Amino acid sequence: VTSTLTISSVQRANNGQYTCRSTNHALMDTSQPATLKVLERPEDIQVSVTPSSEAMLQVTWSVEFTGNLDISESQVSYKQSNETSFGEWMPAVANGTDGTHVVKDLSPATKYTVRVRARNSEGWSDPTEAEGRTQNKAGTFPLGAVIGGSVGAVVILIITVGLLICRRQHGLKRTEKGDIVLDDIGARLETHESGTLNRKFATG
Repeated sequence: VTSTLTISSVQRANNGQYTCRSTNHALMDTSQPATLKVLERPEDIQVSVTPSSEAMLQVTWSVEFTGNLDISESQVSYKQSNETSFGEWMPAVANGTDGTHVVKDLSPATKYTVRVRARNSEGWSDPTEAEGRTQNKAGTFPLGAVIGGSVGAVVILIITVGLLICRRQHGLKRTEKGDIVLDDIGARLETHESGTLNRKFATG
């Protein structure tokens, strides 16, 4: 007796082992298991981009789903993140599901978008994208840090100049007890034994 099991529109969920069991009034017998593998294109590529220098980015990836087939090839493409078109696909070194590639001759302190795809006998995977930024050029600093430092210096300069003007215009002077007095507005800073400063304003 020959029997056939047909699965229409096979899907990934149909992966697994199948057995055939036969019974009659005398006995029951079960066949050896047969394994069904649904063959698909690769999927779910995890990509990481890290800076190696001011002109290089290191791209690493792992193919989480191979489609039940060996990965035969991997490729990398990239562009500056503010551009619209990617460059040509470049062959990349891969060891099975894991791969790495160094993108060279890049601009310093620039964000790039990198995409990776992998191939098996069923075809190419959809590209997976990730972003990375090259390091700053040696001897330079981020614009934010420069602006922040400049603003801090300007604020200190303004405070210093303001105190000098206040001292000249409003009679800033020190008493025998160490108090600092502004005569025309009646403000006084008193130094206490605890070392703290307490500001008081005259009411009349």
